[in-house]
Amino acid sequence: MRAYYTDSYTAEFTAPITEITEQDGRPAVVLGHTYFYPASGGQPADRGWLGETAVVDVQIRPSDGAILHLLAADWQGGELAHGRLDWPRRWDLMQQHTGQHILSQAFLRTAEAETIGFHLNETTCTIDLDRANLSEADLATAEALANETVWRNLPVTAHLVDWARLDEFPLRKRPPKDYAQLRLIEIGDFDLSACGGTHVAHTGEVGLIKLVKREKRGDKMRLEFLCGGRAVAAYGRQLAIMGGLIAELTTAAEGLLPNIQKLRGENKQLQRQLKAAQEQLLGFEAEALSSQFVPTAAGDSLLTAVLPHKTPADLRQLATALTAVPPRIALLATVGEAGATGFLLFKRHPQAGGDMAALLKAALGELGVQAGGGTAVQAQGGGFTASAERVAAVLSSLI
Repeated sequence: MRAYYTDSYTAEFTAPITEITEQDGRPAVVLGHTYFYPASGGQPADRGWLGETAVVDVQIRPSDGAILHLLAADWQGGELAHGRLDWPRRWDLMQQHTGQHILSQAFLRTAEAETIGFHLNETTCTIDLDRANLSEADLATAEALANETVWRNLPVTAHLVDWARLDEFPLRKRPPKDYAQLRLIEIGDFDLSACGGTHVAHTGEVGLIKLVKREKRGDKMRLEFLCGGRAVAAYGRQLAIMGGLIAELTTAAEGLLPNIQKLRGENKQLQRQLKAAQEQLLGFEAEALSSQFVPTAAGDSLLTAVLPHKTPADLRQLATALTAVPPRIALLATVGEAGATGFLLFKRHPQAGGDMAALLKAALGELGVQAGGGTAVQAQGGGFTASAERVAAVLSSLI
């Protein structure tokens, strides 16, 4: 018997064990009656304990509809089991699920937007609406109506009705398939929906409904929202973050956004200045390195250099500057701190000789790496860990 259908508030009970079985590789038991809710209808399953054994999942067995309580260990109790729900978890899910019913009806009334999907888990709760063109004003209006309904503290009641009588009831949405009986959740004069989930007894227990995120999905819209304890906890986290920013920026709450916008602008300006300075510095480094080119037997000019802590972008800029003069070849490498991977950048002037891709493959092979590639004029690759001395020796051995 699904006792949670008529009583969502009982958190402890005793029931007979009617079957001991296995499900999904775990021991499982069936009880004569249960207040544990099985995963269904978009609502997660309850958690808790039977005796001292944790209930890790609750499922409906498709073959006969029996409620399976999956256990963390084999059942060692007797013929009776004392069940205890994880009540904070159940209460949270009750708040979210009832809040979803209220919010769905609010959108139907204020924006003619029908809920076509619902998902609830331990951290998020979302509804999918059949309209994607809802404005911020539409969202605010629906949210306001939803919270007004919460504060009216309307009764939330459950009724079982025969399918044949379904047309007598003004349901928000007709179920997709026939059932012998339907469980209807009635929220005062506000909403009536078919639902098998657990709900609070009065809308005031939902506490608060807050939309937190919107996402367009084609011609649909997904809305994430928080109810009750989740909304309070989120508000607390945001206040803590805001308090930290207020203290850090020594400003009032009203000044946070202007100050952050000002800092972002200043940061962008500094980033541009830093980039210009880095490019200038790399230009100076390229000039200094130009004196280190040596002639090769083939008549080209060759530079091999290991430049610690440079980025691949730095090497590319240096190589471009260094090989702008014919017939230069630059074999450059960078290595980072201990454990960081290194990077090679080989480049030549088009009038110089040599196949940079072949040289890179040989160098990386010596360093134990098979990645990297490029053309005869320029090639690059990395992923090795080696000392600067080791890399310098490899570069010197190439030509």
